[in-house]
Amino acid sequence: MTIAIAAAVAVGGTVAYFSDTETSTGNTFTAGTLDLGLGNSSGTATTGSVTQTWKTGTAWAPGNTEDKTLYVKNSGTINATKIKVAFTETLTNGTPTTVDDPKATALDEKTIATTVKWNGVVVSALQGKSIKELSTSYGVSTPYDLGAVQGLDANTEKGLQILWTFDTTADNGCQGDAVDATITVTLEQ
Repeated sequence: MTIAIAAAVAVGGTVAYFSDTETSTGNTFTAGTLDLGLGNSSGTATTGSVTQTWKTGTAWAPGNTEDKTLYVKNSGTINATKIKVAFTETLTNGTPTTVDDPKATALDEKTIATTVKWNGVVVSALQGKSIKELSTSYGVSTPYDLGAVQGLDANTEKGLQILWTFDTTADNGCQGDAVDATITVTLEQ
């Protein structure tokens, strides 16, 4: 019994009775933002969407070109590493003034993106394709990632330049046609 009491006193004598607790407060986590804007001219106030960046009117003829730039701005606080572009189109077949050739092509097949540049860098995967090929290859479900060319840092603007050319090999099937092309831009981190 004496040994048990001595052992209990020895164990009890080694237990510390001091303790201290501190609390860390004010730990705030704030998510960054991606804020996409599009514009028809550099440095202007951007909007969520832009229409009529490229507009040819009714005098579009084989050999004509339309060269403009769609400006893409990240007004957010974090960099975008993926800038995806998707192409969709609506073709309206016109009524030509001559008899339609049964092998005729449509305007969406003969309107070619002869030059495509993202911030001055050639985007060879998109260049040389018709509106129809772009919408088939890089539609909404399979967009092309311009981020592989170069990203878009926070509070930065870059231009997507496309020189559209009405192919000189266009036949009578294109007469009176109209194609409405839409480019959808998406930013991702």
